[in-house]
Amino acid sequence: MDLVLSGIGLLLILPVWRYIVKRSLLDTHRDKLFDLRDELRDKFHASGWDMGGPVYKQLRDLLNGYLRYTESFQFIEFIVIETGIQRNPELQAEMKARFEKVFAGMDEEQRHFAIGLRKEARRVMMSHMILSSFPLALITAVLFPFVALYMVLRASMESISSTGLSFSRSARELRELVAAFAKLVVARIAKAFLVEDLVEEYSYRQAHLASNNSSRQS
Repeated sequence: MDLVLSGIGLLLILPVWRYIVKRSLLDTHRDKLFDLRDELRDKFHASGWDMGGPVYKQLRDLLNGYLRYTESFQFIEFIVIETGIQRNPELQAEMKARFEKVFAGMDEEQRHFAIGLRKEARRVMMSHMILSSFPLALITAVLFPFVALYMVLRASMESISSTGLSFSRSARELRELVAAFAKLVVARIAKAFLVEDLVEEYSYRQAHLASNNSSRQS
């Protein structure tokens, strides 16, 4: 009887996951990528950098690549390809060298900004990859309460032992801690399954292939 009830529960959860939760997670990650694209535009405008030049175009293409790939990404497909590439170090090195050439020609300030932008974009994409997979999202959901509870208790003890700390400030800091450790849980799981460089390179390549195919069809 318990097995039957568990099966019914799973059948009810899967449609909710697929059509509500997964879509909401997709929208959340896409919003973060759109925010990064806005940040790119604002930074170039504020710094007086050439928005018609190759540097801006390449960074914008990278973010657009992530945005396109979020729609077509399949976790199992990526893991199979990632495993195949990792078994061929020469191919992996060649892919990385070819990809990095795309971002050559930056001055020091632009390079520093681009490193931060690319790192955050990779983090968002890797988070999407993990949370769009039901089994991995389930693992994250199971682990997160334990991590969050630990951080809340730890922060509460520190708050009690300190002086002059307002309740509102304590609550805000607790929220920030919990949010930070939610990212940490996802990042730890992502690190176990994904290679950052390949996530960036493959997302960029797949998005451009899709764009080129679309252009040919039209």
